[in-house]
Amino acid sequence: MHIALELGGAAPQKPLGEHHLRLANTAEPGPRHAEEDTVLLEVTDLKTQFETKEGPVTAVNGVSFSLMRGETLGIVGESGCGKSVTSLSIMRLIPKRSGRVVDGSVIYGGRDLLQISERDMRHIRGKEISMIFQEPMTALNPVLKIGQQIEETLLLHEDISRAEARRRTVENRAADRGDPAASRGYFPCRSAQAHG
Repeated sequence: MHIALELGGAAPQKPLGEHHLRLANTAEPGPRHAEEDTVLLEVTDLKTQFETKEGPVTAVNGVSFSLMRGETLGIVGESGCGKSVTSLSIMRLIPKRSGRVVDGSVIYGGRDLLQISERDMRHIRGKEISMIFQEPMTALNPVLKIGQQIEETLLLHEDISRAEARRRTVENRAADRGDPAASRGYFPCRSAQAHG
């Protein structure tokens, strides 16, 4: 099972909590199987703060929700309410120099993601839990070639050689217009211009 967290929105204005959070459960109606009754992700009392010159600002305040296997969960709220900060907190991607998760738990696969090592978290991030960015141009690093970024992801999450990662990158890019082997060497901006 793979969890995808959708990101978007602006800087926090009001903390995301039970009064600013609407969860949209889109589980399909009909008979449920035993494995669908398994909790896949359990977020409890999540609280994230950022340090400012005026003191700490709470961006996420007491968010709790469960995601069952087979369900789709949407987090909906006004711009700046903390949807992105919630997702970044779950993924442990809050910039350490400016913010931190100060309370709560994020249970996935029986483990609290807020307590595991960074090394263990890197193996989960991208392979089992990923984020869908609202702005697609932020998804790729503009100073690294597209092929390098895809290969890096494959090498991090698969037990394969660099040559195999390169072969699979070209194979996966075959759906692109043009020559997939050549597009492996494009930078994201050039690729967008060439194939846009």
